[in-house]
Amino acid sequence: MTFTDAARRTAQMAYDLGFDAPVFYSWPSQASYASYKVDETNAEWSRLDFKNFLKDFVARSDAEHIYLIAHSMGTRVLTGALKELVLEDPSIREKFDEIVLAAPDIDADTFKRDIAPNILAGEGGTTLYASSGDYALMASKTFAGYRRAGDTTGGITIAPGVDTIDASAIRTDFVGHSYYADSGSVLGDLRDLILHRKRPDKRSRLSPVKAKSGRYWTFSSGQAPAQ
Repeated sequence: MTFTDAARRTAQMAYDLGFDAPVFYSWPSQASYASYKVDETNAEWSRLDFKNFLKDFVARSDAEHIYLIAHSMGTRVLTGALKELVLEDPSIREKFDEIVLAAPDIDADTFKRDIAPNILAGEGGTTLYASSGDYALMASKTFAGYRRAGDTTGGITIAPGVDTIDASAIRTDFVGHSYYADSGSVLGDLRDLILHRKRPDKRSRLSPVKAKSGRYWTFSSGQAPAQ
């Protein structure tokens, strides 16, 4: 996503979700599937800068509630930075009411083993939106060789303390990668989460699904994938 598109998307989501003071952090994506490997390097390079930004923002801001929302490869920047911050000072996690990982382009097993346990300290929640219709993450799997946390094809990424929402039933564009901000159902679910502070069992659009590895949630209008 380009800098301009990121700004436009932030403005749209701020309007839809009723944020008073939206802030967006744009790392130097090439905004091209052909430059995927370049973006991986840029995302890794940006992690330290974003870590310093978050630390500075928490120190200077008088905001009572802070929500962190990241999409696709941007979730690597966010979770990598936050993991390091929490290891340095576990109390900083309490500054963030919710972490929302939309279509995370992160290795699913790496997320469960190395990331989730280190970003769940404190009282703040973590929500992960995933889908089996996300062709961008299917392409990412082709590059990396392993399933991404935001792709439910072949399994649901479930980690203790993380609310995983399967959005496979949501209709979206032909790529299926921007449902988190294009779908009225997902935006409505985010409003319930952020504005009304409801966990999944209190959100009317969601239904629980029991799996061998734990529980996740799916949008009520769709059928849960077979286990």
